[in-house]
Amino acid sequence: MAQSLENNPNPSINLVIAGHVDHGKSTLIGRLLHDTDSLTEGKMAAVTAMSERRGMPLEYAFLLDALQADEATISAATP
Repeated sequence: MAQSLENNPNPSINLVIAGHVDHGKSTLIGRLLHDTDSLTEGKMAAVTAMSERRGMPLEYAFLLDALQADEATISAATP
């Protein structure tokens, strides 16, 4: 039975984002993760520092790239 949203302190939704190449899908997801405080502690600071080291402006799409790199590292380290 589905739990009502009123009784769940952390409701979740399933969301599909579709679009053409270079139309901002990763930017939208990065912005949603940032704005909903869904990032791990220090992730935004790490991505901001990486952008500054490279002399690039911060792009929210970089957050998604960093999360995918973390996932690949975790998958590679798991037997």
